[in-house]
Amino acid sequence: MKRVLIIAIFFLIGLGVVSFSFTLWKELSIFPFDKISLTSDTSSSYFKDRFGGLYWGFLTLSMEYRKINADKSSFIVLSDHYAEDNFQVFYYGEVLSGADTSSFKVVPQNYSYVLNRQHIYEEVNDSNILKDSEKEGEFAFDQYYIYFNENRIASNKYNHVINFATNILIADADILVGDLNFGGGLNVISFPELDTNTFHPYTDTFWADKNSVYCFSQNKKKFYPLSNLNRASFKYYKTKVDNQFSHVFGDGNNFYYYYGDCLQTTL
Repeated sequence: MKRVLIIAIFFLIGLGVVSFSFTLWKELSIFPFDKISLTSDTSSSYFKDRFGGLYWGFLTLSMEYRKINADKSSFIVLSDHYAEDNFQVFYYGEVLSGADTSSFKVVPQNYSYVLNRQHIYEEVNDSNILKDSEKEGEFAFDQYYIYFNENRIASNKYNHVINFATNILIADADILVGDLNFGGGLNVISFPELDTNTFHPYTDTFWADKNSVYCFSQNKKKFYPLSNLNRASFKYYKTKVDNQFSHVFGDGNNFYYYYGDCLQTTL
């Protein structure tokens, strides 16, 4: 009898250990090999497990997972960072408050210009678009707002929205600049004289269209033309190594660098 009792106790203990381990596996998600990535990003992604649980994973020293409280039957991944179900939109696995699920869309990143390692825009080709290391996030919109990452950056009053360049959106005649270091991700530029059909970004501060060269001044919180520059001759000048102003632009006669505003200099 005593032997039977001991066996029964060990059986119950074993059953408890198995049950507890199963709970850890299913609910606490301590087994990363159980996760199936739903996106292409290798540093962060949406995941599911074999039980249908949904997670946001992010790479630190190892991949860590945060469970998402989402409707499993309607959950879809929209991009590496955005997802939604029938009731809410998610960014990095967190609920994007107030987003309209019925009209929410991620803006396709089929842009024309990309930032290179010198933080200067160059036209996209097959190789440099894969090295777009300066990209700070994604644009999205619903029927009410334009978003940059988790930030609402403008009311959506636009008919045509395109991701024109790294961190730059053209919405009708306005330019929206996604910037994590200024204005909480918000720079909206409405400048009637700017011709968006011929708009060319040189850096995030020197821009041009077919008529003029423009400066985007964070100090003055304004966007204005540089009237003493010849647009046809305007270009980037590679300066001497000992010149502290490494990004110098000009037309051969007048030259500018940027330090919170566009300031004249010499080569």
